[in-house]
Amino acid sequence: IADLAIAKSFRHDGTINGMSFSDDGGHLVVSNDNARVEVYNINTGESQLAVNCKKYGVSRVCFTHHPSAILCASKDNSIRYLSVHDNSYLKFFAGHEAEVLGIHMSPIDDVFLSYSADSTVRLWSLDSPKPIGAADIPGARSIAAGAIDPDGVVFGFVWDNCIRMYDVKKYEQGPFNTAWPVLPCWMPGIVWTHMEFSPNGRSILLTANDNKLYTIDAFLAS
Repeated sequence: IADLAIAKSFRHDGTINGMSFSDDGGHLVVSNDNARVEVYNINTGESQLAVNCKKYGVSRVCFTHHPSAILCASKDNSIRYLSVHDNSYLKFFAGHEAEVLGIHMSPIDDVFLSYSADSTVRLWSLDSPKPIGAADIPGARSIAAGAIDPDGVVFGFVWDNCIRMYDVKKYEQGPFNTAWPVLPCWMPGIVWTHMEFSPNGRSILLTANDNKLYTIDAFLAS
């Protein structure tokens, strides 16, 4: 990360539409537009497991805290809780009325966050199929990247050229910080594709469609 250089590459067939690291950093799960989920060993770069999700489709894949259980968005706008060990669905979460754009697991418990093209953000618990909270987020329709901080108390979104930070317990009140520019000079055509907090919460990593990586001071954003 210090050099922003490629350390390892993984061979994968299909257009990737989601990826997530396991809690221990030992595995990477990837979903693609061929409705396939694949789990890679980070140390060897080899595929360890692959499952097909042809019936419901799959995207925005996200590891839970269990190494063989993931969350993923389906083509019917629901979110499914999938055991990749035996390719069985454990639960599904319905509520969004348009495409799910992102799923993020809280680092501290079994709560997870989702946002959708229906301009809503929802909080869920793995224990219940019904959301435990929901709020309209103006501009959420265009969000392409979001993340929860390592302490599980703040989440952020980036759209246009701004990072907007929300308190997990007060997100329905709106962002506590808005309009913080990512780039000094906004370049038309830039689309943010991924956002991630560093493990210590001090930095934010962003990727965009200009084939560049950006690192941001998280304290400036909050």
